[in-house]
Amino acid sequence: MFKFQSPKHIFLLAIVAVWPIGIQAQTVVDEVVAVVGASVVLQSDIEIRAFQLEADERGNRVRSVSRCEVLEDVLIQKVLVAQAVLDSVIIEDDEVDAEIDRRINMQVSQAGGRERLEKLMGRTLDDLRLDIRDNVYEDLVIQRMQFKITGEVQVTPSEVRRYFDRIPKDSLPLIPGEVELAHLAMIPQVREEENQRVLQALEKMRAELEKGSSFCIKSKFYSEDPGSAENCGELGFMKREDLVPEFSAVAFGLEPGQISAPVKTQFGYHIIELLDKRGQYANFRHVLMRPKVALSDLVSAEEKLTALIQQLDSIDFATLAIRYSEDKETANNGGRLMNPSTGSGRFMLEELDPATYQLLSTLKEGQHSKPQVSVSSDGQKMVRVLYVNKRIDAHTASLEQDYARIQQAALNEKKMNVLKSWIDKRKKNLHIQVQGYKESCPELNQWNP
Repeated sequence: MFKFQSPKHIFLLAIVAVWPIGIQAQTVVDEVVAVVGASVVLQSDIEIRAFQLEADERGNRVRSVSRCEVLEDVLIQKVLVAQAVLDSVIIEDDEVDAEIDRRINMQVSQAGGRERLEKLMGRTLDDLRLDIRDNVYEDLVIQRMQFKITGEVQVTPSEVRRYFDRIPKDSLPLIPGEVELAHLAMIPQVREEENQRVLQALEKMRAELEKGSSFCIKSKFYSEDPGSAENCGELGFMKREDLVPEFSAVAFGLEPGQISAPVKTQFGYHIIELLDKRGQYANFRHVLMRPKVALSDLVSAEEKLTALIQQLDSIDFATLAIRYSEDKETANNGGRLMNPSTGSGRFMLEELDPATYQLLSTLKEGQHSKPQVSVSSDGQKMVRVLYVNKRIDAHTASLEQDYARIQQAALNEKKMNVLKSWIDKRKKNLHIQVQGYKESCPELNQWNP
């Protein structure tokens, strides 16, 4: 069965420089399986990469990956790196440091904390950073080269149609059911006395931290940022533009070890400590506390929404949202919700949270839900009514209903072909010898001179 997915090889292969938990138990009898220029590819390189792709975040093998494809991906990567040396492609140290921290933080979050990750991996985080540094640098070089080669590739509507017409009709994929949604939201304001309660709590916490209390413990017990709390509040290395302006304006003005006064952002109130600064990047940790909306204000918002939706007999939902919705990100667009994962206005039913899925299962196109308490993208409590603009049942892929998805698949294929053509030209000027996996991967003979 044909599927709309990225073509195989380098620009789609997720390169994971931090090993899945449990990989340290894997042992490989090592030998050289390929040589590309001055770079040697070991069997352990292939087995480790294959294991990364086969395993979930806990190190359990959940899928099977062809070693032939993994080796060919590595060969392509080595050619890209060799050309990057000739082109004098340089990745700055602060870029490498930031990417290492991003990957380490992801692993810490998956493991449930620093101490647990170190125990599971059998090494300290400092050791792990050193272990992966060369791989991370090479990954960033590869990404830079990929973009240099394929970054400006585009597809025309006629190319999209030709791509789709090549797919055998009996191989067209089944697209799961989707919905297009809008909402009308009331966002009650936090009362001033609640803001003062949170500010006083954070001021007290700051004073305790300056007297020697553990920032890590405070973060784990009190921070309402689920992404960093278990990591002792640490955010990892970031640039100014990676953070909301109110946060970055204060955070980048701190000295290492200095703790800020409470800072208000759209997410709530923070106290921030600067841990380290490297060029344009800095590493912080913080405690976030969110003032709570009063229950009576949520009840009032629900009553207001109930009254507003009575107007749907004489006015359409989009107009109602434009006039009355307090969600400024969606109001001007008639309350239309966008899928943050795809950038489109469609949501697959299977990717919705269970409560929303259950709610929508009873709604038809053009119908709305009852008012319900929800949480906005920045963590604010709100009351909203969901409206089904369009319901698309599961169906066989077609250009009319699935153009954006087909366009992306066509673009991926074109990028793959551009990269393949580039590789075919460059590998003629490199010493390349493949000597491993010969019996199981005869297709790799094309790499030998």
